[in-house]
Amino acid sequence: MKLGSLALNAILLNNCPSTDQRGVSRPQGGSCDIGAYEYVFNSDSNNLLITTYNAGNTTTLPGTFVCDQTDLNCLAGDTHAKGAHKYAAGTYNLYKTSHNRNSIDGNGIEIISTVHYGNNYGNAFWNGYMMIYGDAYGFALADDIVAHELTHGVTQYESNLFYYYQSGAISESFSDLWGEYYDQTNGQGNDDVTVRWLLGEDITGLGAVRSMNNPLLFNDPDRMSSPNYYEGEDDNGGVHTNSGVNNKAVSLMVDGGAFNGRTVTALGWDKTAAIYYEANTNLLSSGADYSDLYYALQQACSNLIGTKGITSADCVEVKDALDAVEMNAQPAPNFNTDAPLCTTPGTYPSFFFTDDLESGASNWTFNNGSSVRWQWDSPYGPFAQSGLHSLYADDYPEAITDATARLTSFIVPANAFLHFAHAYDFETTSVYWDGGVLEYSINNGSTWVDAGSLMTHNGYRGTIYANWNNPLKGRAAFVGTSHGYISTRVNLASLAGKTVTFRWRMGLDDAGAAWGWWVDNIRVYTCVSAFTLSGNAGASGVTLSYTDGTPKTVTSQSNGDY
Repeated sequence: MKLGSLALNAILLNNCPSTDQRGVSRPQGGSCDIGAYEYVFNSDSNNLLITTYNAGNTTTLPGTFVCDQTDLNCLAGDTHAKGAHKYAAGTYNLYKTSHNRNSIDGNGIEIISTVHYGNNYGNAFWNGYMMIYGDAYGFALADDIVAHELTHGVTQYESNLFYYYQSGAISESFSDLWGEYYDQTNGQGNDDVTVRWLLGEDITGLGAVRSMNNPLLFNDPDRMSSPNYYEGEDDNGGVHTNSGVNNKAVSLMVDGGAFNGRTVTALGWDKTAAIYYEANTNLLSSGADYSDLYYALQQACSNLIGTKGITSADCVEVKDALDAVEMNAQPAPNFNTDAPLCTTPGTYPSFFFTDDLESGASNWTFNNGSSVRWQWDSPYGPFAQSGLHSLYADDYPEAITDATARLTSFIVPANAFLHFAHAYDFETTSVYWDGGVLEYSINNGSTWVDAGSLMTHNGYRGTIYANWNNPLKGRAAFVGTSHGYISTRVNLASLAGKTVTFRWRMGLDDAGAAWGWWVDNIRVYTCVSAFTLSGNAGASGVTLSYTDGTPKTVTSQSNGDY
């Protein structure tokens, strides 16, 4: 059933349960829906709770109760409460009808909204369990903004994209996607061609904040090579700005069109949203970047051939849209590149040792001194290249630190390589104050040697400031920011036959702080002329494509303001 026809399919009250999940009686008389609410009390949604509060210009959450699913028109609320309530239920219905999803978590979790948050607070956000709308302007009056914030919750329960650089930009774009899907298909508001792809055009006193089909209108990038692509650290690495790359791809898939030398035949909303939903729920990990999304969307389309009318020809259009926005390219040289596993044509990795951290840190020994630094998983939320888990070392609090994560020793095969994924963000101003190095020992840790000279791809990026009190001062190191996950390859040929242990060592001074260092997917392997299945069966990931011998892997596994 199309969302636009919902108002024609009212469910009379006598077809609804007499009480809600808590046993509260529903009002008698009238209809159970106001157009967009049709499915709120249907079948497996009978227990759904949808509740709206008013913070009364304070920051106390959730605030004062205003209405729930027993008051579908939110008669006790003002226009802000009415909008938040109505559009939250409408977005629920979009996910139910289009993806058979029962609420934000897929299991009927209560949908909670608060309006009039703060004193003249001009924003809206998802805080991990509810939607919150500031008192300034009229964010809750915009259907696409409400759907945007609710979708951050859906993403949290699915791919759980980390709100940082490209993974955060993808999260923002997913929220824009479902915001516009709801806006353009609910039969409400102004869907004129002039505002069709604007996000937030109904925010009173402010207006639109982004354009999906023409990101340049708001100085956002419409392709990876756009000069508008933001490379800095503000806004968690430009998550709102750089969402424009995927936003443009979405608009091309939905409406079709010619762009950047590619012509895309329209797929429409139902097919496009189904493909993105498959990627979000089954393919992406928390640390996914645009290159991962490039391959995941093609895999998602292939997975769905035969459903929603999706054909193999549609998958060609998906790739054309992705290539049009250069999604698999770098916004700047070596911005966040992956190191190839094997570089000789016709050779592929044969794994000797792998650790994807999914089973814990049993292969590791941490030496953190007096502070908790290296640990299995981050307290700030998952940020994994694949799966759900990684190692993390915190660049906070401010204290002189020499912390190590030591990998269990192994005998190095002939012609072997070490390959590991990592993301780092170390304190930097005009100089590099903090950083990390990779070291190895061939005498069980009695002495250690810097592995920098063995790195063939994505090695050290600078030198830690020499005239301060960092334990690694003056040394070449991983410094600054990696802009999300990259990977580094180390040539172990000179260590063949030796028993070797490696350690990832982080040095911090006593002032300032940043994110720190994540490490994932450690692999030791040789390159062979024929593809060989070997190594740790616990390694996760689905190989989607090979580029120069480098497999792209994605697996299943929020977030900010509008």
